[in-house]
Amino acid sequence: MARRSDLLAPVALAGLTAAAAGSLVRVFDAGAFLPAVLGAAVLPHLIGAVTRRVGRSAVVAVLASLVAAAGYAVVLFAGHASFGVTTIQHLADLARTGWQEARVDQVPIPVTDGPVLLAVGATWLAGMLGDLLAFRHHATLGAMTPGVVLFVWVSTLGAPRHGGATVALFAGAAVVFLLVQNLAVIDERRTWLAVRRRARTRWTGPAALIGGIALLAGLLAAPLVPGAGADPLLDFQRGGRDQHGTSSYRTSVAPLVDVGAKLRETGNRELFTVRASAPDYWRITALDEYTGAGGGQWTLSAVGNGLVAEGLGGDAPSGALHQEFRISGLGERWLPAAYRPVVTDLAGVLVVVASSTLVAGEQDSVAGLHYTVDSVRPPTAATVTAADQAATQRPVPAALRPYVALPADFPTAVVTLAEGIVERAGAVTPYAKAAALRNFFRDPTFVYDPTVDPTDDVGSLQAFLRDRRGFCVQFASAYALMARGLGLPTRVAVGFTPGAARDGVYHVTAHDAHAWPEVWLAGLGWTHLFDPTPPARGSQAGGSALPGEALPQPVPPAVTTGTAPGAGSATTVPPTTVAAGPGAASPRVAAPRPEPGLPTWLVVVLALTTLVALAGGYVGVVSALRRRRRQRRRDRADPQQAVQGAWDQALERLGEARVAADPALTPLELAGTVMVGSAPMRTLARTYSSVRYGDAIVDPADADRAWDAVAEVELALDAALSSRRRWQRRLASPITRR
Repeated sequence: MARRSDLLAPVALAGLTAAAAGSLVRVFDAGAFLPAVLGAAVLPHLIGAVTRRVGRSAVVAVLASLVAAAGYAVVLFAGHASFGVTTIQHLADLARTGWQEARVDQVPIPVTDGPVLLAVGATWLAGMLGDLLAFRHHATLGAMTPGVVLFVWVSTLGAPRHGGATVALFAGAAVVFLLVQNLAVIDERRTWLAVRRRARTRWTGPAALIGGIALLAGLLAAPLVPGAGADPLLDFQRGGRDQHGTSSYRTSVAPLVDVGAKLRETGNRELFTVRASAPDYWRITALDEYTGAGGGQWTLSAVGNGLVAEGLGGDAPSGALHQEFRISGLGERWLPAAYRPVVTDLAGVLVVVASSTLVAGEQDSVAGLHYTVDSVRPPTAATVTAADQAATQRPVPAALRPYVALPADFPTAVVTLAEGIVERAGAVTPYAKAAALRNFFRDPTFVYDPTVDPTDDVGSLQAFLRDRRGFCVQFASAYALMARGLGLPTRVAVGFTPGAARDGVYHVTAHDAHAWPEVWLAGLGWTHLFDPTPPARGSQAGGSALPGEALPQPVPPAVTTGTAPGAGSATTVPPTTVAAGPGAASPRVAAPRPEPGLPTWLVVVLALTTLVALAGGYVGVVSALRRRRRQRRRDRADPQQAVQGAWDQALERLGEARVAADPALTPLELAGTVMVGSAPMRTLARTYSSVRYGDAIVDPADADRAWDAVAEVELALDAALSSRRRWQRRLASPITRR
């Protein structure tokens, strides 16, 4: 008949894991993730209970749990894999993009498949380890460690909201689990929080040590993770007065990753509405600097007097685009507006002067805001005349030179590729060069794919030019960098396409997120005329949607390959060419070969080396601690204390070998119950009894005899144990022993 603890304890521990997983409400901006993570919190305990019920070993239980976790992930997430890759590749891609989003996004982050997959994996692992420690190794406090680690990490990384509720829920679940475990120890006639004398606890010490290290890492290292705490690496919310009283706004990581996260949302939630007389791109920021940090990235930085202003001071000119925004689903402090905003009725707005980026002043989030903006409408293809195009040849002002800057180590092959494109197109004016570059990316050999990683480093640029597969982030970043190589001032704007129009109101959803280049041309100013991203097809998200755009004629692809000047290696992709005229040889331009990454075998070797180093480090630390404890007991100056240390050492070794040592027995009676090393144990017991209970003076010779007996007991125990058991004894951490 099953004891009450057998029924209640797994349920209580599952509740503890679920409470830890439920604290993820502080990380996600909606509760749609809860069914997935709560299932991951309960199922490992259910699998553990079933495997124990049918008498299966711990190894079988772990394998069954891992297989079930894989199946659970496939059922939840692989149904979206419609792009022709294997299920494993799809899950790996989701995990990679999820980590990228969790690493750089400001919490709370959107509920997308990638971060939810990571949350499910972490929850399942915590549940599985907790179940093993509780019911296979009979640890009480140790069984709570995985859940505590998960809870601490979530609490450290999460937003302040719901903090009190999640702490109260987790604390309540912990109390319930401890009370149920109290029933268990009463049922098994054990002391409260004690371990059964013959319980299989050989791994409890290492597990507690590892859990303690993980808990310490959660407390110390988690605040250093980007996005953690009040000062995230991606600082959407740093605006206002800095420590010197200067208006400032700064972000050290470009928000392009957020575009990819929104495009991959499965729910396609509505973010805001715009009532306007005409559609446009609703821009939230423009990234104006490309640095070599982290392999290359677009950033926005404005600190100091004159770079960030408070409020818009302009007047709306005739023909300005009037917009009325109602924000519902945006959680950052960026304020959407058509470029270039000149008037707003929202108080306390901060403005990055160089790019006219609007940032909410004192609000923690723009969610719920209702405001109006008037913007000067940029030139359109219909309004640009031939004279305007010719006038773009005027020199670039010195103030705009930073917008043509590239890192010193930027690949020359990319610039050579851009030069070849405009040369073959016969483009002379900056306007014609910008159009030719846009037409290059509109070639049908470029495939729009919103599942590509949302990164903007040089490696991603090279991969995009090689594979010709990406979405707006890659199109916009590649265009802007190549345009800078041609001397055209360029930056990358981030925002949304117009959205779906209904009765003069544009409904903008997550799938309308977009990135595009803005090019400065003499006489025209900054313009988004040259969006290189093709329009999305069918149900795809994130394609271009310029109002009144006339699609360019596709450029015919070449069938030859070659080497770009300065590239140093042959091309690996089919280049694009423009027909050069009758009888002329077809010119060739090659996309650059990406810098080679680490080969798979080297990654495996490094991983194995790291694991061996960690294992060796653990063994070394435990061995050193054991030697230090023994030496301290042996080297006590008082011979009586040295004999006491010998007795303690012998009892500790007996306990590690799982030899019962009843503390109610006298030393001689206890020695009589020991079957292994009984003779030296009796010698030690007599010496210890005379010292402990006698009146004779103890001299160093008595301590030497006691420790000689300890050495014989240890040799006898080692001889009686198998190699596996000896290693288990050696790996038992002395830190966890009293």
